Amino acid sequence: MVLEQLSHHLIARSVWEELSGSCLDDLAAIEVFDAIDSTQLAIQSRSLQGRDWLACVALQQRAGFGRQGRVWQSVPGQVALSWRGWLSIPTASIGLMSLAAALAIGDVLDKFQVKGVGFKWPNDIYIQDKKLAGVLVSICQQKGNRFDAVLGVGLNRLHLSLPEQAIALADIIPNPPSLSTVLAELLMAWHQWKSVLMSEDGRKQVRVAWLERALWMNTSVRVWLHNGYVDGVFVGITSSGLLRVATESGEMVFAAGEVQLRPLD
Repeated sequence: MVLEQLSHHLIARSVWEELSGSCLDDLAAIEVFDAIDSTQLAIQSRSLQGRDWLACVALQQRAGFGRQGRVWQSVPGQVALSWRGWLSIPTASIGLMSLAAALAIGDVLDKFQVKGVGFKWPNDIYIQDKKLAGVLVSICQQKGNRFDAVLGVGLNRLHLSLPEQAIALADIIPNPPSLSTVLAELLMAWHQWKSVLMSEDGRKQVRVAWLERALWMNTSVRVWLHNGYVDGVFVGITSSGLLRVATESGEMVFAAGEVQLRPLD
């Protein structure tokens, strides 16, 4: 493990000190920036060596991006994290990556004794019907069933510059954990879940565990498409993480990139 030139080396060093177990052997470097446009773009520009994973943190993210072109900005004190590495997983199962990331975030929130965590398909984490965190997965390259994958996480730690429909850890926990603690816990939790993802039984575990916290399960929902919408009942996910909705004309399946999911009032 080598600490590289960092703009905020003290935070990076604090994260290293809080990491434990095999995660320490798996993570090659942590880069922490005062302010950049996007952690995803920054880490995609890096050279990935062997099986090592890289992590990139922005104390301020000016032009981060989420699903379907949405902007995710952050101010100092929030969590803007991306990490990158190789995953061995069937091509059809790559959609489970964002679900496993949600489970990693859920584990961290459990450790912080946060109650009422809910997952909105495919990539958001909610508390009290408000968004706490979001996940974005990008694929840089593929070699057979091996993917050079980037996982981005934005998490509201403090209630600073947040829209009304968002919530922060500070709204739930009187004294939210430090930024370095949150980062270290996320890195260790993802290290565990990405290992789970790489076996068939583990992928089944991901689907079952994610559904236990799924929002709007077995309730009426509206699936917004680029050219209209479909109403039905959210009945689960496929083995590859696709959305399953029962409609009057039969069950329909949707991929994450195509749609937005909302409850029907």
